[in-house]
Amino acid sequence: MDPRSFVNPAMGRLVDIGEDEVAFVPAPLDRDYEPSSAIWKALADVNVWLGRTRGIGDTRAIPNPGVLIRPLQYRESLRSSSLEGTFVEPDQLLIYDPGQGPAAHQHEADPWREAYNLARALEIGETLVEKRGFDLELVLELHRVLTTGVRGGRMQPGQWRRNQVVIGTTRRYVPPPAENLATCLQDFERAMAGAPKQIPGLLWTMMVHYQFEAIHPFRDGNGRVGRALLSLMLGSRTDLGRPWAYLSPFFERHKDEYIDLLLRVSTHGDWDRWLAFCLHATRSACEDAVQRMTALIDLWQTWMLILREHDIKARVIPLLSQLLARPYTTITRASELSGVAYNTAKADLKRLEDAGIVHELIDVHPTTYRAHQVFHIVFGGE
Repeated sequence: MDPRSFVNPAMGRLVDIGEDEVAFVPAPLDRDYEPSSAIWKALADVNVWLGRTRGIGDTRAIPNPGVLIRPLQYRESLRSSSLEGTFVEPDQLLIYDPGQGPAAHQHEADPWREAYNLARALEIGETLVEKRGFDLELVLELHRVLTTGVRGGRMQPGQWRRNQVVIGTTRRYVPPPAENLATCLQDFERAMAGAPKQIPGLLWTMMVHYQFEAIHPFRDGNGRVGRALLSLMLGSRTDLGRPWAYLSPFFERHKDEYIDLLLRVSTHGDWDRWLAFCLHATRSACEDAVQRMTALIDLWQTWMLILREHDIKARVIPLLSQLLARPYTTITRASELSGVAYNTAKADLKRLEDAGIVHELIDVHPTTYRAHQVFHIVFGGE
């Protein structure tokens, strides 16, 4: 790491770690930061999109609008994994899930497990935030869920690192030594607790995300944890109300800029460029979420018309609702959701297939059906 690039001493201090190397120990976040007029203008625009996104998420056009958040989380898990160099196809991830399809991939080290863990961490994290808010225990639990049984699983899941780590093959950035973590994490927990009155929650959330990545408190999995935590904070600390907006697709498309701007905050204290980038990412995420959720709601209304036209029993409605959340089902799962016997569920799925709502996958066991229109709405058009 080049110590000459760290030209703003207010952002933190450099410490010697031996072998002619230094590490960066970030200072507590600046609670007196004043955004520029350009940031305020961009924030006003993004706030409009936050409101639109929440409005779609609160729709009463479907029986359980909460199911719409799950496909967004699966997309986030795929893109967040891609940022870490793990590439999984959507159908592989959804079939992998032991609760919703055949166990096609069972080895713990498979990349499907990593992406599945990311989706699971977002679901668990939302529940934990509702119960106790944002604290270090939440961060540890996210890390435990994300790294158990996958790459990084041997790196003490749910435990802070006890050794020095470096970022990049060229050691472009060296996070604080392990002996400095306790103080850094105390500062981080105070920052998570809430924003200063003069700094809007959305901007503070982005500043907190930088702080986490700068501390890099785990031996592995920091990026995955940081992005999961960011999604949860966006849902809690903005007008979204729930985590409807996910930024990993944008970060993946602009990975080099994302990394460069994070480092530039440490070296130059360049908050405005970082926050402008994050506001752009947030608007992009909201636009995308509104488009996909609107399409899912329209599809639901089309399905209701199809049920009437084909005289399909209303007992399949709970099944269809779950297919919006995850567009795969087995006959056993359909039986449980519809509250009917196995053979009745099998007959219902056949009628849904004849109506064009689902189709059976070939050479997949147990027999599995996919709602192909949901799949293309959620995962298409990247």
